[in-house]
Formats: sequence, structure tokens, C-alpha cells
Amino acid sequence: MFPSLNFSRFHDPSQREEFCLQFISTLKEYGFAKLINHGIPFAQIDLAFAAARHFFQLPLEQKLKSPHPPTAHPHRGFSPVGLENIGAVSDYGSATGSPYLKDMKESYDIGSEYDPLYKNIWPPAGVDDAFQPTFTSFFEAGYRAELTILKALSIGLGLPEHRLGQLHADQTNELRITHYPAVTRGEFAHSTRIATHTDFGTITLLFQDAVGGLRFHNSRLRPVLETHGAVNIWNSGQWAVLVTKPEYVVRILRNERVVAKGGFYGKVPHSTLAGLFGENIIDSHGELWKLFTGIMKPGIQRAHSISSLKMASSKLIATFKREQQHAPSDRGVVINDIIERWAIDVFGESFFDVDFGALNGGTVQAQDALLAILWNLGGHLIHHFPMFERIGWPLRPTRPHCFSMIRELEEALIDITEKLKYPETPDRFEKLIYRLKRARDDGLMSDFHYRSNLKMMFFAGHENVKFAFIATLWELSQNPQMQEKLYREIAAHMASSSDEDDLKSLPYLTSVLSETLRLYPPVSQLINRKTLEPVYLGNGITIPQGTWVGWTAYGVHTDPNTWGPTAHEYQPERWGDDVHAIQRAISQQQVRGSYIPFNAWTRSCIGSEFALLQLRVTLYEIVRHFEISSAPDYHYSIKELQDWLPTGTAIVRSMPNTPVEVRQGATGLFASEDATLRVNHVKTVLEEVSPLVTMVPEESMLDVVAAVSGSGPAHFFFIIESMVAAAESMGLPREAAESLVIQSCLGAGYLARASSKPVADLRKEVCVPGGSTEKAISHLDQSGVQELFKVAIQKSLDANLKMRFC
Repeated sequence: MFPSLNFSRFHDPSQREEFCLQFISTLKEYGFAKLINHGIPFAQIDLAFAAARHFFQLPLEQKLKSPHPPTAHPHRGFSPVGLENIGAVSDYGSATGSPYLKDMKESYDIGSEYDPLYKNIWPPAGVDDAFQPTFTSFFEAGYRAELTILKALSIGLGLPEHRLGQLHADQTNELRITHYPAVTRGEFAHSTRIATHTDFGTITLLFQDAVGGLRFHNSRLRPVLETHGAVNIWNSGQWAVLVTKPEYVVRILRNERVVAKGGFYGKVPHSTLAGLFGENIIDSHGELWKLFTGIMKPGIQRAHSISSLKMASSKLIATFKREQQHAPSDRGVVINDIIERWAIDVFGESFFDVDFGALNGGTVQAQDALLAILWNLGGHLIHHFPMFERIGWPLRPTRPHCFSMIRELEEALIDITEKLKYPETPDRFEKLIYRLKRARDDGLMSDFHYRSNLKMMFFAGHENVKFAFIATLWELSQNPQMQEKLYREIAAHMASSSDEDDLKSLPYLTSVLSETLRLYPPVSQLINRKTLEPVYLGNGITIPQGTWVGWTAYGVHTDPNTWGPTAHEYQPERWGDDVHAIQRAISQQQVRGSYIPFNAWTRSCIGSEFALLQLRVTLYEIVRHFEISSAPDYHYSIKELQDWLPTGTAIVRSMPNTPVEVRQGATGLFASEDATLRVNHVKTVLEEVSPLVTMVPEESMLDVVAAVSGSGPAHFFFIIESMVAAAESMGLPREAAESLVIQSCLGAGYLARASSKPVADLRKEVCVPGGSTEKAISHLDQSGVQELFKVAIQKSLDANLKMRFC
């Protein structure tokens, strides 16, 4: 996590000196700091960004009516894309440094209105009349914040508090508004964006738009992907191309010769994930992949015994029954850990010829190590900028522990498999583990590749099927009619032998599993291919050589352009009623590139048929024996989470609302006992996007928070809609009505927050006795609006209590 400092501490006399020293220390160590509560109102920042977007969307000829002078100075006015060069030098008078490249941005430079040397260049009247007042005000707010920050720096340096501010009294500051528009590959060939460069000044206050990670796919990626079918995305320290348009998916997945597979070991070789998975059959390419496939494919795709899968299902059923007997009569059984243990046991018997005994309550050391690794991989910062992982503390304090756990995972798998003796029966002799061991012992496979494939197979061999099975049970629990339909199909089939072909002949069972894999693809997104030469996608899009490329199965499977308006709904019936028609539909969607739960073509998952068989057998048996439902009182809770997380894991639950997108959110927090020391840090981070962060004493109160502030924005939007519609019906233009109502809403909120008076008193102050406002409020009161709000919030709370997955 980058250093983040709460500047409100500067205004607290008891914390000021400590904060200033910490500020200086942070700047010395990192060269920068993130400041929150810096004094510039969020609303003013958002207004500035809105004004900037409006200006940069103008036609170029309009923007050029306020042009930057042809000389380097003064920095005033609009500069179009490519006008400015960028480079790095060591001092102001130096003539040497990094080569200068065209910076592919457009910008607008503004100075102080009181600058005696350089006057501002503003858009002429009629071009953008809101631009000048907006940025004049924003400049002044920035200058006031700068003086306060300089005061903090002075104190931290042991200087008189106004010393640095006195050196900046002439207001030679500059405000630069920057926009990086789309450019062609040709334009970008000899240019750059935000390259290493040198700025000369005391401090730079940098603001960026509020593009965050919340609901990233649905709010940011999805609109672009569904329009264009492909998007550039920053992944693992470099730009990559992510595709969802089926014809693009086909070109990527079918063209193994020029769009080669390559995993973390090739992309970020020093990362934890590279250490975890190494070079394996899933991520390898060319001759190495052919070698791995020749060794492993026969062991994975051999004829598996359906009787052993039925035995594992019987153990799972017995475990569920045993757990249910010990649970209170009104409670359900938490299934996640049980299903994971079942998946591990099936994998162990089928591929490693090992009885892990997980369902019997045995400790699986490899799984404990794997969980420890996954829980300590790091957040979005490390994922997007893996070079920081090598820095270690404080950006990556768990890295040594992760590598220690990777070694423990390896040794656990080696220990249990090295004890195996080669079996005499041909069937067992061809199991995956013996083929791997023979290849290593005969020198066909290195020890590194042997260990890499052991780890990858253990991970993928149980995690994916576990995820798919839990998702299936969840959907059946939420759709009793579907569950009843599936049960009737199975009940009518019970008299048969129930071999693999029999199970494949059940149409609704096939449809249910196919729909689960559509809506819950085991690997929702994967960027593990690299272009070996330029690749033409279509519609004028060519991916350059050396670019990492990926696909998002979730995006492909939920695109309304392919799946229609019900793309996000769980509807097994979409696949058809006849098993042959269902299989044809699956094949057609796979060929089109619109159904890829197990990848496709030559690199489709070689274990997919076994995974489907495992799911068919087990779902068949579970539905025979149980009616699946969600426990009436079950809802997501920290207590439930702690039951299957490592002991002592610090957990903080948050309930934000949608205005976090513009850094005006309200968030409720509840922390586990182990998270006490983390709460202040979490609050500091959240305050960047949520000015109000409130701790609640009980976790159940988060449901109330969700009903009040989580749903709150929708209530206000509804009120705004209603008021605008009323104003419009009375003759006011819609645009004017929206502006007036929205600003009134904002103003009322600011007034309520700033005033020490109760909200009821503020309302009464607006209601002059006998006046128009009093008549309006009286009508609302007599109509029972307050009671309606109470009922609405209770409805929201009731719905929250019924939810299971968060």
C-alpha cells in the first residue's frame, strides 16, 4: 500500500507535530504521499473534472480558440495532442538527459489571475462559458491547500511555520489539466504517455479521476467490451488486450501458433504466482507443451471408474447427514469446506492414487499451505505492478511467508507421492502420478517441471470443480422449481444402471450444469497468451507482436449481444429439452467462441470431461437424497468466515454505497476482534472515497446500514426523478429542472452536515408559516410519506437479511 496520510491530523494541535514529522519522513522515503482530507472539497474536485471532460470533448477547432503560445513560455492555454515533448534531466540547466518524445496528451495550462508576468488564456465567449469561473475557483482552492501543506512541511523540517509559504507569495503556481485521449498505434510508435520526466517546482498536487476497482468489470469493462469486443487493460505491469467478442475469441484461442500460451513464469518470473505454478501443462507452449501433453494427457483422460465417484459421493452425503444431525434444527450446514474436502479426495484418488482422507477429517498439509499462499498473495497494487513485490516491506510484507508456504506445498506433495510404489495393475499404472514420476525418473521431465505440474494439477484439479458444484447447489437452493424438475428427472431414471452414458442422457441435468458453467465459469478471466507476431482481430484492430492477450469467460458468457436480455439470469431451459439438441447447442456456442468455460480448441482443458462426469455423478446423488435450501436465518457474517479462514485472520466488513464512485460515499464498518489494530488503517484508506466511515457495534447492524445508506442513493434519485417530472409537467425545461433539483439536493445535504441544528429545525426554517413550502410539506406529511419511507427501508432490510452471498 502506498503511504496515505490523513491531513486532518495537521489541524489537531495534539497531533500536528507528529503528523508533520511523519509527512517529511514519508516524502524522504518515497518521494510522494497520498493526502486525504487535504482541504479541497470533493464536490469542487468533481466539478473541475466534469468541466475538464466537457472542454476536452469539444471539437478541436473550438479548443484551439484558446491556444498555447508557440513558445515554451508562458505555460498558458490549450495544447493539442503531440505538441509537447517530454524527457528527464538532472538539473534545470542541463542539456543532457533522456531522449525527448512526443507526449500523446492534450492539456490546458492555467496560472494565477494575479500573476504579474503571464496572463491566462481563456476560451472566448460562447465556447465554454463555465470553464473560466470553474478553474479560477479551483486554482484558488489549490493555492490555499498548497500554503497549508507548505506550512506542514516547514514544521516538519524544523523551520518557522510560514517560512516556505513566504517563498511562494508571488503565486507563480500552475494548474495543468491533462487528458489522454485514444490514439492510433501508428501515432504512438514514436511517442509516449506519462513517461519518466522531470518537473521543476516545490510540490505537485496530483488529482486523478475516480476510476476505481469497485464493480470494475460491470461498471468499466462491460460497456466497452460489449461495444467494441476488446479493450486494453493494465495487467501484471504491462498493457494487455482483453477480448469478449466471440469472433475475436475464436481468432485468439484457435491460433496457438502465433498467440502462444505463457503463464506467470514467463510474464512476471520473480512473482509469487510464478513460484507457485512454475512452467506447467496449462501455461506452456510449443515443444514443451507437447512433451507435457504426451506424458500427462493419457493419465488424465484414461477411463475413470464411475463406481469410485459414487463412493466419494456417498461419503459426501454421509458427511452432510452427520453435520446436519449435529446442527440445530433450524440451522443449515455450511457446505464450502465439506465440498472442498470432497473435491480433494476425488482428485487424490483419481490422479495421485492417494487417499487424502479429507472428508474423514484428516489434515491435508498441501491444502493448508495452498490456502495460506492464496490468502497472502497481495492486493490490486501488487497484481497491477508486480515490480513492487520485489521491494518487500512495506509494500509486500508477506512475500517471504508466501515463498515459504510454496516450499511447504511442494514438499507436502512430494512427500505423499514419493511414498507410492508402482502398482502392478495396468489401470492404476496409467494414473497421472505414475506417468509423471516415470517421466521424471527417465529424464524426460526435469524436477522443476515435475514440481510445477504437481502444484498446478493439485490446485486446478479440485478448486475448479469445487467452485462449480457450490454454485450449482446455490442456484438450486434459490430456484425450488428447477430443483423439483431435476429431481423428477432423476427419480424417473433411478431404475437404470446410472453409468456414464446414462447420466449424459439426462437433458435437464446436462442443462443445469451447462448453465452453471456459463454463469459461473471456473476461470472467469485469464490473460496468459502472448502474440508471437502481429495478429489481426477484425474491424481494423491489429494486436502488435509481443502483446499479452486474454479473454474473460464471464464477459463472454454474460454479453446480451450473444445471450440476449436474460444473459445474467440462471435459466437452464435456454439450452433446450432434448439431450442431443442440448449437446448441439453447446458445441455450436463453443465453435462460435461464445461458450468457453474450459477454454477451447487445441488448448481446451484436458480434464474437462472428468470434471463434468464428477459433477454429474455427485449432483445426481445429492438431489436424490436431499432437498436443497438456504437456511432461513443464514446470512454472510464474519463469524461464518472465521470458521474456514486461518486462525487469527483479521477481517473487516464494509458496506459502502455507490457515491464512492465520485468520492462522496458513506460506509459502515464492522471488525472482528483480530482486526482491532487494522481498523484505523482501513478507515484511512476508505476515507479517500468515503468521507463518512462509521463503525457499528454489532455485525447485524450492517444490514441496517445497507438498508439506509446502501439503498439511500436510490431513494434520493427517486425523489429527484419525481421533482423533475413535476417541474417539467409545469412547463420548466427538463435540463433546467434537473439542474435546480440536483443542486438543491446537494445544497440541503451540505447544509444539514454543516449545521449543528437538528434536521427537523432546518426544515421548519424553510417552511414560513402559511407559505407555499409549509403547504407542500403538510401535504406530504398527511399523505403518510414518513411511514412510507419506514416501510420501504424495512422492505430493504428484510431483503438484506435473506441474502447469502456478498
